[in-house]
Amino acid sequence: MKTIVRLAASAVVTAMLMFASFPASAASPAEALEKGIYNEETTGNLDEAIKHYRQVLSDAQKTEGLAAQAQYRLGRCLNKQGKKKAAVEAFKTLIRKYPDQKELVAKAQEMLPGQLKLLPAPWKSGERLTLTMSLPGGQRVGIIGCGVKAGKRDGKAVWEMGVRRYLAGGMNSGVSSVVIDQKTNRPITTSWDHTLLGKSTAKWSDDKVVITKTAKDGKQETSTVEFDSPFYSNDQWMFGFRQLAMKIGYTTEVPVRVAFTGGNAIGIEVEVTKKEQVKTPVGTFNCFKVETNIGQTFWISDTPERYMAKFEGGGVEALLTSIDHDKPVKLRNEKMKLAATVPAGWFHYPSSSSNDEASGGFRLISPNEFLAASVKVRKKSLLSSEERDSLDAWAESLIKTSKDAYKSASVRANSRQAVTVSGEKGVAMTLDYKATNRERATSVVLAFKGDLAIEVEVTGDADAYDKNVSTFDAIRKSVTVD
Repeated sequence: MKTIVRLAASAVVTAMLMFASFPASAASPAEALEKGIYNEETTGNLDEAIKHYRQVLSDAQKTEGLAAQAQYRLGRCLNKQGKKKAAVEAFKTLIRKYPDQKELVAKAQEMLPGQLKLLPAPWKSGERLTLTMSLPGGQRVGIIGCGVKAGKRDGKAVWEMGVRRYLAGGMNSGVSSVVIDQKTNRPITTSWDHTLLGKSTAKWSDDKVVITKTAKDGKQETSTVEFDSPFYSNDQWMFGFRQLAMKIGYTTEVPVRVAFTGGNAIGIEVEVTKKEQVKTPVGTFNCFKVETNIGQTFWISDTPERYMAKFEGGGVEALLTSIDHDKPVKLRNEKMKLAATVPAGWFHYPSSSSNDEASGGFRLISPNEFLAASVKVRKKSLLSSEERDSLDAWAESLIKTSKDAYKSASVRANSRQAVTVSGEKGVAMTLDYKATNRERATSVVLAFKGDLAIEVEVTGDADAYDKNVSTFDAIRKSVTVD
Protein backbone atom coordinates (compact mmCIF):
# COMPACT_ATOMS: atom_id res chain seq x y z
CA MET A 1 0.00 0.00 0.00
CA LYS A 2 2.84 2.43 0.90
CA THR A 3 4.50 1.66 -2.44
CA ILE A 4 1.30 2.55 -4.29
CA VAL A 5 0.97 5.83 -2.36
CA ARG A 6 4.63 6.73 -3.15
CA LEU A 7 4.11 5.93 -6.85
CA ALA A 8 0.94 8.02 -6.93
CA ALA A 9 2.66 10.94 -5.23
CA SER A 10 5.62 10.63 -7.60
CA ALA A 11 3.26 10.67 -10.58
CA VAL A 12 1.55 13.84 -9.30
CA VAL A 13 4.87 15.60 -8.74
CA THR A 14 6.13 14.51 -12.19
CA ALA A 15 2.95 15.77 -13.82
CA MET A 16 3.27 19.11 -12.05
CA LEU A 17 6.92 19.44 -13.11
CA MET A 18 5.98 18.64 -16.69
CA PHE A 19 3.20 21.24 -16.50
CA ALA A 20 5.65 23.85 -15.19
CA SER A 21 8.37 23.01 -17.68
CA PHE A 22 6.67 24.74 -20.61
CA PRO A 23 6.85 28.55 -20.61
CA ALA A 24 3.47 30.32 -20.72
CA SER A 25 4.40 32.00 -23.99
CA ALA A 26 4.71 28.62 -25.73
CA ALA A 27 1.20 27.46 -24.85
CA SER A 28 -1.77 27.87 -27.17
CA PRO A 29 -4.70 29.96 -25.84
CA ALA A 30 -6.67 26.78 -25.08
CA GLU A 31 -3.72 25.28 -23.19
CA ALA A 32 -3.15 28.52 -21.30
CA LEU A 33 -6.80 28.63 -20.29
CA GLU A 34 -6.61 25.02 -19.09
CA LYS A 35 -3.50 25.80 -17.05
CA GLY A 36 -5.18 28.84 -15.57
CA ILE A 37 -8.18 26.77 -14.47
CA TYR A 38 -5.85 24.12 -13.02
CA ASN A 39 -3.96 26.69 -10.97
CA GLU A 40 -7.13 28.45 -9.80
CA GLU A 41 -9.23 25.44 -8.85
CA THR A 42 -6.72 22.64 -8.11
CA THR A 43 -3.55 24.18 -6.68
CA GLY A 44 -5.07 27.46 -5.53
CA ASN A 45 -2.15 29.40 -7.06
CA LEU A 46 -4.10 32.53 -8.04
CA ASP A 47 -1.06 34.51 -9.22
CA GLU A 48 -0.13 31.74 -11.66
CA ALA A 49 -3.76 31.44 -12.79
CA ILE A 50 -3.93 35.19 -13.46
CA LYS A 51 -0.74 34.97 -15.55
CA HIS A 52 -2.26 32.28 -17.80
CA TYR A 53 -5.59 34.11 -18.11
CA ARG A 54 -3.76 37.28 -19.17
CA GLN A 55 -1.91 35.25 -21.82
CA VAL A 56 -5.22 34.12 -23.30
CA LEU A 57 -6.42 37.72 -23.37
CA SER A 58 -3.31 38.83 -25.28
CA ASP A 59 -4.52 36.77 -28.26
CA ALA A 60 -8.18 37.70 -27.87
CA GLN A 61 -9.00 38.61 -31.46
CA LYS A 62 -8.52 35.02 -32.65
CA THR A 63 -10.09 33.29 -29.69
CA GLU A 64 -13.01 35.37 -28.45
CA GLY A 65 -14.74 32.50 -26.61
CA LEU A 66 -11.58 31.51 -24.76
CA ALA A 67 -10.75 35.14 -24.07
CA ALA A 68 -14.17 35.75 -22.53
CA GLN A 69 -13.72 32.72 -20.28
CA ALA A 70 -10.27 33.95 -19.26
CA GLN A 71 -11.63 37.45 -18.60
CA TYR A 72 -14.38 36.06 -16.37
CA ARG A 73 -12.00 33.81 -14.45
CA LEU A 74 -9.51 36.67 -14.11
CA GLY A 75 -12.25 38.63 -12.35
CA ARG A 76 -13.00 35.67 -10.09
CA CYS A 77 -9.33 35.28 -9.11
CA LEU A 78 -8.98 38.99 -8.33
CA ASN A 79 -12.18 38.79 -6.29
CA LYS A 80 -10.82 35.84 -4.28
CA GLN A 81 -7.65 37.83 -3.60
CA GLY A 82 -9.77 40.61 -2.11
CA LYS A 83 -8.96 43.00 -4.99
CA LYS A 84 -12.59 44.05 -5.36
CA LYS A 85 -12.10 47.13 -7.57
CA ALA A 86 -9.82 45.27 -9.99
CA ALA A 87 -12.31 42.39 -10.10
CA VAL A 88 -15.16 44.76 -10.93
CA GLU A 89 -13.12 46.27 -13.75
CA ALA A 90 -12.39 42.78 -15.11
CA PHE A 91 -16.10 41.90 -15.17
CA LYS A 92 -16.99 45.24 -16.77
CA THR A 93 -14.35 44.63 -19.45
CA LEU A 94 -15.93 41.26 -20.24
CA ILE A 95 -19.37 42.84 -20.61
CA ARG A 96 -18.01 45.61 -22.84
CA LYS A 97 -15.63 43.60 -25.08
CA TYR A 98 -17.49 40.32 -25.47
CA PRO A 99 -21.22 41.11 -25.65
CA ASP A 100 -21.84 38.05 -27.85
CA GLN A 101 -20.77 35.70 -25.06
CA LYS A 102 -24.24 35.88 -23.49
CA GLU A 103 -23.83 33.29 -20.72
CA LEU A 104 -20.54 34.73 -19.44
CA VAL A 105 -21.86 38.28 -19.72
CA ALA A 106 -24.83 37.30 -17.53
CA LYS A 107 -22.49 35.75 -14.94
CA ALA A 108 -20.27 38.82 -14.99
CA GLN A 109 -23.25 41.12 -14.46
CA GLU A 110 -24.24 39.10 -11.39
CA MET A 111 -20.75 39.64 -9.94
CA LEU A 112 -20.99 43.43 -10.17
CA PRO A 113 -21.96 45.25 -6.95
CA GLY A 114 -25.60 46.16 -7.05
CA GLN A 115 -26.20 43.95 -10.09
CA LEU A 116 -27.50 40.90 -8.22
CA LYS A 117 -31.00 40.17 -9.48
CA LEU A 118 -33.50 38.83 -6.96
CA LEU A 119 -36.82 37.24 -7.83
CA PRO A 120 -40.08 38.49 -6.32
CA ALA A 121 -40.57 37.40 -2.71
CA PRO A 122 -41.98 33.84 -2.62
CA TRP A 123 -43.36 34.17 0.93
CA LYS A 124 -46.68 35.54 2.15
CA SER A 125 -47.12 38.13 4.87
CA GLY A 126 -47.32 36.47 8.28
CA GLU A 127 -45.23 33.41 7.37
CA ARG A 128 -43.32 31.81 10.26
CA LEU A 129 -40.75 29.07 9.63
CA THR A 130 -39.12 27.15 12.49
CA LEU A 131 -35.92 25.25 11.80
CA THR A 132 -34.97 23.02 14.71
CA MET A 133 -31.24 22.67 15.38
CA SER A 134 -29.70 19.32 16.28
CA LEU A 135 -26.24 18.08 17.14
CA PRO A 136 -24.64 15.30 15.05
CA GLY A 137 -26.00 12.74 17.53
CA GLY A 138 -29.56 13.94 16.95
CA GLN A 139 -30.09 15.87 20.21
CA ARG A 140 -32.32 18.90 19.66
CA VAL A 141 -30.64 22.04 21.01
CA GLY A 142 -32.64 25.02 19.78
CA ILE A 143 -34.16 26.82 16.81
CA ILE A 144 -33.69 29.34 14.07
CA GLY A 145 -37.03 31.08 13.63
CA CYS A 146 -37.76 33.24 10.56
CA GLY A 147 -40.85 35.45 10.43
CA VAL A 148 -41.90 38.05 7.86
CA LYS A 149 -44.82 40.38 7.33
CA ALA A 150 -45.69 43.26 5.00
CA GLY A 151 -45.72 46.84 6.23
CA LYS A 152 -45.30 50.51 5.32
CA ARG A 153 -42.43 52.91 6.07
CA ASP A 154 -42.58 56.52 4.88
CA GLY A 155 -45.06 55.54 2.20
CA LYS A 156 -42.92 52.63 0.96
CA ALA A 157 -44.06 49.02 0.91
CA VAL A 158 -41.62 47.07 3.09
CA TRP A 159 -40.95 43.60 4.40
CA GLU A 160 -40.45 43.41 8.16
CA MET A 161 -38.21 40.40 8.73
CA GLY A 162 -37.31 38.81 12.05
CA VAL A 163 -34.78 36.10 12.87
CA ARG A 164 -34.84 34.40 16.26
CA ARG A 165 -31.92 32.25 17.39
CA TYR A 166 -32.44 30.21 20.52
CA LEU A 167 -30.30 27.58 22.22
CA ALA A 168 -31.91 25.47 24.95
CA GLY A 169 -31.58 27.26 28.26
CA GLY A 170 -31.97 30.65 26.64
CA MET A 171 -28.66 32.13 27.76
CA ASN A 172 -27.21 32.08 24.23
CA SER A 173 -29.94 33.67 22.18
CA GLY A 174 -30.38 36.41 19.61
CA VAL A 175 -33.20 38.54 18.28
CA SER A 176 -32.70 40.47 15.05
CA SER A 177 -34.95 42.42 12.72
CA VAL A 178 -34.50 43.81 9.22
CA VAL A 179 -36.84 46.17 7.39
CA ILE A 180 -36.26 46.14 3.63
CA ASP A 181 -37.78 47.98 0.68
CA GLN A 182 -40.07 45.53 -1.15
CA LYS A 183 -39.12 47.04 -4.53
CA THR A 184 -35.32 47.16 -4.22
CA ASN A 185 -34.76 44.58 -1.44
CA ARG A 186 -32.35 47.07 0.17
CA PRO A 187 -32.26 47.36 3.98
CA ILE A 188 -33.77 50.44 5.62
CA THR A 189 -33.26 49.65 9.30
CA THR A 190 -31.82 46.73 11.23
CA SER A 191 -31.52 45.78 14.88
CA TRP A 192 -29.67 43.07 16.75
CA ASP A 193 -29.81 42.00 20.38
CA HIS A 194 -27.89 39.08 21.87
CA THR A 195 -27.92 37.80 25.43
CA LEU A 196 -24.11 37.62 25.52
CA LEU A 197 -22.92 40.14 22.92
CA GLY A 198 -25.10 43.23 23.39
CA LYS A 199 -27.26 45.40 21.15
CA SER A 200 -26.99 47.44 17.98
CA THR A 201 -29.29 49.30 15.61
CA ALA A 202 -28.54 50.63 12.14
CA LYS A 203 -30.01 52.95 9.51
CA TRP A 204 -29.12 52.15 5.91
CA SER A 205 -28.91 54.07 2.64
CA ASP A 206 -27.29 53.31 -0.73
CA ASP A 207 -23.95 54.85 0.29
CA LYS A 208 -23.67 54.38 4.05
CA VAL A 209 -24.89 52.68 7.21
CA VAL A 210 -25.12 54.51 10.55
CA ILE A 211 -24.64 52.08 13.43
CA THR A 212 -25.45 52.63 17.11
CA LYS A 213 -24.09 50.10 19.59
CA THR A 214 -25.34 49.84 23.16
CA ALA A 215 -22.94 48.38 25.72
CA LYS A 216 -24.06 46.34 28.73
CA ASP A 217 -23.71 49.45 30.93
CA GLY A 218 -26.13 51.34 28.66
CA LYS A 219 -23.53 53.56 27.00
CA GLN A 220 -24.09 54.17 23.30
CA GLU A 221 -21.56 54.64 20.51
CA THR A 222 -22.49 55.71 16.97
CA SER A 223 -20.35 55.22 13.87
CA THR A 224 -20.84 55.66 10.13
CA VAL A 225 -19.51 53.34 7.42
CA GLU A 226 -19.53 54.73 3.88
CA PHE A 227 -19.39 52.69 0.68
CA ASP A 228 -19.38 53.17 -3.09
CA SER A 229 -22.24 50.82 -3.93
CA PRO A 230 -25.27 49.44 -2.06
CA PHE A 231 -25.03 46.44 0.26
CA TYR A 232 -27.49 44.02 1.79
CA SER A 233 -27.80 43.26 5.50
CA ASN A 234 -26.52 39.84 6.54
CA ASP A 235 -29.65 38.72 8.41
CA GLN A 236 -32.00 39.35 5.49
CA TRP A 237 -30.27 36.45 3.72
CA MET A 238 -32.13 33.92 5.82
CA PHE A 239 -34.89 35.07 3.44
CA GLY A 240 -32.85 36.33 0.47
CA PHE A 241 -31.52 32.91 -0.53
CA ARG A 242 -35.11 32.06 -1.39
CA GLN A 243 -35.14 34.85 -4.02
CA LEU A 244 -32.18 33.60 -6.05
CA ALA A 245 -32.77 32.31 -9.59
CA MET A 246 -32.06 28.70 -8.65
CA LYS A 247 -30.64 26.22 -11.12
CA ILE A 248 -27.76 23.76 -10.95
CA GLY A 249 -24.51 25.57 -11.73
CA TYR A 250 -25.83 29.00 -10.72
CA THR A 251 -23.16 31.15 -9.06
CA THR A 252 -23.14 34.68 -7.72
CA GLU A 253 -21.66 36.82 -4.99
CA VAL A 254 -23.86 38.61 -2.48
CA PRO A 255 -22.42 41.88 -1.13
CA VAL A 256 -23.43 42.10 2.54
CA ARG A 257 -22.40 44.13 5.55
CA VAL A 258 -22.72 43.08 9.19
CA ALA A 259 -23.90 46.07 11.20
CA PHE A 260 -23.51 44.33 14.55
CA THR A 261 -19.76 43.85 14.05
CA GLY A 262 -19.18 47.41 12.87
CA GLY A 263 -20.39 47.26 9.27
CA ASN A 264 -17.65 45.02 7.88
CA ALA A 265 -18.18 43.83 4.30
CA ILE A 266 -18.49 40.16 3.35
CA GLY A 267 -18.80 38.81 -0.15
CA ILE A 268 -20.92 35.67 0.20
CA GLU A 269 -20.01 33.47 -2.74
CA VAL A 270 -22.96 31.27 -3.67
CA GLU A 271 -23.06 28.17 -5.84
CA VAL A 272 -25.98 25.84 -6.51
CA THR A 273 -24.17 22.51 -6.76
CA LYS A 274 -26.95 19.91 -7.11
CA LYS A 275 -30.50 18.93 -6.24
CA GLU A 276 -31.19 16.67 -3.26
CA GLN A 277 -34.26 15.29 -1.54
CA VAL A 278 -34.70 16.51 2.04
CA LYS A 279 -37.10 14.80 4.45
CA THR A 280 -38.55 17.05 7.15
CA PRO A 281 -41.38 16.74 9.71
CA VAL A 282 -43.52 18.96 7.44
CA GLY A 283 -42.88 17.01 4.24
CA THR A 284 -40.28 15.82 1.77
CA PHE A 285 -38.85 18.41 -0.60
CA ASN A 286 -36.72 18.31 -3.72
CA CYS A 287 -34.17 21.01 -2.91
CA PHE A 288 -31.42 23.04 -4.49
CA LYS A 289 -28.23 22.62 -2.47
CA VAL A 290 -26.70 26.07 -2.02
CA GLU A 291 -23.08 26.12 -0.88
CA THR A 292 -21.24 29.23 0.30
CA ASN A 293 -17.73 30.36 1.14
CA ILE A 294 -18.64 31.10 4.77
CA GLY A 295 -18.98 27.50 5.92
CA GLN A 296 -22.77 27.37 5.66
CA THR A 297 -24.95 25.28 3.34
CA PHE A 298 -28.64 25.80 2.59
CA TRP A 299 -31.24 23.55 0.99
CA ILE A 300 -34.00 25.57 -0.74
CA SER A 301 -37.14 23.75 -1.87
CA ASP A 302 -37.97 23.62 -5.56
CA THR A 303 -41.52 24.76 -4.87
CA PRO A 304 -43.24 28.12 -5.46
CA GLU A 305 -42.65 29.00 -1.77
CA ARG A 306 -38.90 28.28 -1.95
CA TYR A 307 -38.84 27.15 1.70
CA MET A 308 -35.52 26.82 3.49
CA ALA A 309 -35.84 23.11 4.26
CA LYS A 310 -32.42 22.56 5.81
CA PHE A 311 -29.36 24.44 6.99
CA GLU A 312 -25.91 23.27 8.09
CA GLY A 313 -23.23 25.35 9.74
CA GLY A 314 -21.29 25.75 12.96
CA GLY A 315 -21.49 22.04 13.76
CA VAL A 316 -25.30 21.89 13.81
CA GLU A 317 -28.02 20.86 11.40
CA ALA A 318 -31.28 22.79 11.29
CA LEU A 319 -34.33 21.11 9.74
CA LEU A 320 -37.65 22.72 8.87
CA THR A 321 -40.09 21.54 11.54
CA SER A 322 -43.04 23.92 11.20
CA ILE A 323 -44.64 26.28 8.70
CA ASP A 324 -47.04 28.65 10.47
CA HIS A 325 -48.67 32.02 10.03
CA ASP A 326 -49.49 34.84 12.43
CA LYS A 327 -52.16 33.01 14.43
CA PRO A 328 -52.21 30.66 17.45
CA VAL A 329 -51.11 27.07 16.76
CA LYS A 330 -52.44 24.01 18.57
CA LEU A 331 -49.75 21.43 19.38
CA ARG A 332 -50.27 17.84 20.46
CA ASN A 333 -48.05 15.01 21.68
CA GLU A 334 -50.08 11.85 21.08
CA LYS A 335 -47.82 9.59 23.11
CA MET A 336 -48.29 11.61 26.31
CA LYS A 337 -51.79 12.87 25.35
CA LEU A 338 -50.50 16.42 25.88
CA ALA A 339 -51.83 19.50 24.07
CA ALA A 340 -50.99 23.21 24.30
CA THR A 341 -51.55 26.36 22.25
CA VAL A 342 -48.68 28.47 20.91
CA PRO A 343 -49.32 32.24 21.06
CA ALA A 344 -49.68 33.97 17.68
CA GLY A 345 -46.32 34.65 16.10
CA TRP A 346 -44.29 32.46 18.47
CA PHE A 347 -41.96 29.72 17.26
CA HIS A 348 -42.03 26.18 18.63
CA TYR A 349 -40.37 22.79 18.50
CA PRO A 350 -40.74 19.41 20.26
CA SER A 351 -38.45 19.14 23.26
CA SER A 352 -36.23 16.10 23.64
CA SER A 353 -35.50 13.97 26.67
CA SER A 354 -33.25 11.11 27.69
CA ASN A 355 -36.43 9.08 28.18
CA ASP A 356 -38.84 9.94 25.37
CA GLU A 357 -40.96 6.89 26.14
CA ALA A 358 -41.99 8.33 29.51
CA SER A 359 -42.01 12.06 28.79
CA GLY A 360 -42.77 14.59 26.10
CA GLY A 361 -43.42 18.24 25.50
CA PHE A 362 -42.78 21.43 23.58
CA ARG A 363 -40.67 24.55 23.71
CA LEU A 364 -42.34 27.83 22.73
CA ILE A 365 -40.13 30.78 21.75
CA SER A 366 -41.11 34.46 21.64
CA PRO A 367 -40.20 36.01 18.26
CA ASN A 368 -38.93 39.37 19.44
CA GLU A 369 -38.12 39.16 23.16
CA PHE A 370 -35.90 36.95 25.30
CA LEU A 371 -38.74 34.75 26.50
CA ALA A 372 -39.28 31.00 26.17
CA ALA A 373 -41.77 28.53 27.60
CA SER A 374 -41.53 24.80 28.20
CA VAL A 375 -44.57 22.56 28.48
CA LYS A 376 -43.69 19.07 29.66
CA VAL A 377 -45.39 15.91 30.89
CA ARG A 378 -43.53 12.92 32.35
CA LYS A 379 -44.20 9.83 34.37
CA LYS A 380 -44.12 10.60 38.08
CA SER A 381 -41.65 7.75 38.42
CA LEU A 382 -39.05 9.99 36.74
CA LEU A 383 -39.19 12.41 39.67
CA SER A 384 -37.19 11.79 42.82
CA SER A 385 -38.94 9.98 45.65
CA GLU A 386 -39.18 13.25 47.60
CA GLU A 387 -40.61 15.16 44.63
CA ARG A 388 -43.30 12.50 44.14
CA ASP A 389 -44.59 13.00 47.69
CA SER A 390 -46.35 16.30 47.03
CA LEU A 391 -46.44 19.39 44.83
CA ASP A 392 -44.90 21.45 47.63
CA ALA A 393 -41.99 19.00 47.91
CA TRP A 394 -41.47 19.17 44.15
CA ALA A 395 -41.55 22.98 44.28
CA GLU A 396 -39.00 23.07 47.12
CA SER A 397 -36.69 20.80 45.15
CA LEU A 398 -36.83 23.18 42.16
CA ILE A 399 -36.12 26.17 44.41
CA LYS A 400 -33.05 24.43 45.81
CA THR A 401 -31.83 23.57 42.30
CA SER A 402 -32.23 27.21 41.24
CA LYS A 403 -30.33 28.51 44.26
CA ASP A 404 -27.53 26.03 43.62
CA ALA A 405 -27.24 27.34 40.05
CA TYR A 406 -27.72 31.05 40.85
CA LYS A 407 -26.80 32.36 44.29
CA SER A 408 -29.07 35.37 43.78
CA ALA A 409 -32.17 33.22 43.13
CA SER A 410 -35.19 33.93 45.34
CA VAL A 411 -38.92 33.30 45.23
CA ARG A 412 -40.78 36.49 44.30
CA ALA A 413 -42.98 37.77 47.13
CA ASN A 414 -46.60 36.57 46.98
CA SER A 415 -45.96 34.61 43.76
CA ARG A 416 -46.48 31.16 45.26
CA GLN A 417 -50.15 30.32 44.87
CA ALA A 418 -52.64 27.64 43.92
CA VAL A 419 -53.65 27.35 40.25
CA THR A 420 -55.42 24.88 37.97
CA VAL A 421 -53.73 22.94 35.15
CA SER A 422 -55.71 20.61 32.89
CA GLY A 423 -58.46 20.47 35.51
CA GLU A 424 -56.05 19.51 38.31
CA LYS A 425 -54.94 21.51 41.34
CA GLY A 426 -51.46 22.87 40.90
CA VAL A 427 -48.95 25.24 42.45
CA ALA A 428 -47.27 28.25 40.78
CA MET A 429 -44.32 30.42 41.75
CA THR A 430 -41.89 32.92 40.24
CA LEU A 431 -38.16 33.00 40.88
CA ASP A 432 -35.95 36.06 40.30
CA TYR A 433 -32.21 35.81 39.74
CA LYS A 434 -29.27 37.28 37.83
CA ALA A 435 -27.45 35.42 35.03
CA THR A 436 -24.71 36.73 32.70
CA ASN A 437 -25.35 40.23 34.09
CA ARG A 438 -29.01 40.12 33.06
CA GLU A 439 -31.97 40.30 35.44
CA ARG A 440 -33.99 37.14 34.81
CA ALA A 441 -37.29 35.65 35.94
CA THR A 442 -38.70 32.12 35.77
CA SER A 443 -42.24 31.06 36.54
CA VAL A 444 -43.05 27.43 37.23
CA VAL A 445 -46.46 25.72 37.37
CA LEU A 446 -46.59 22.15 38.70
CA ALA A 447 -49.44 19.64 38.83
CA PHE A 448 -50.08 15.89 39.13
CA LYS A 449 -52.62 14.01 37.02
CA GLY A 450 -52.81 10.34 37.87
CA ASP A 451 -49.33 8.89 37.37
CA LEU A 452 -48.21 11.92 35.34
CA ALA A 453 -46.35 15.08 36.39
CA ILE A 454 -47.15 18.29 34.49
CA GLU A 455 -44.67 21.18 34.39
CA VAL A 456 -45.11 24.53 32.64
CA GLU A 457 -42.10 26.84 32.83
CA VAL A 458 -41.52 30.33 31.40
CA THR A 459 -38.08 31.98 31.49
CA GLY A 460 -36.89 35.34 30.24
CA ASP A 461 -35.44 38.75 30.91
CA ALA A 462 -37.23 40.23 33.90
CA ASP A 463 -38.60 43.30 32.11
CA ALA A 464 -39.96 41.23 29.20
CA TYR A 465 -41.36 38.66 31.63
CA ASP A 466 -43.32 41.25 33.60
CA LYS A 467 -44.88 42.66 30.41
CA ASN A 468 -46.12 39.26 29.25
CA VAL A 469 -47.67 37.67 32.33
CA SER A 470 -51.08 37.46 30.63
CA THR A 471 -49.51 35.51 27.72
CA PHE A 472 -47.99 33.01 30.13
CA ASP A 473 -51.32 32.59 31.87
CA ALA A 474 -52.94 31.85 28.50
CA ILE A 475 -50.30 29.17 27.81
CA ARG A 476 -50.99 27.52 31.19
CA LYS A 477 -54.75 27.56 30.61
CA SER A 478 -54.29 25.98 27.15
CA VAL A 479 -52.48 22.92 28.54
CA THR A 480 -54.52 19.71 28.58
CA VAL A 481 -53.62 16.11 29.33
CA ASP A 482 -56.26 13.57 28.31
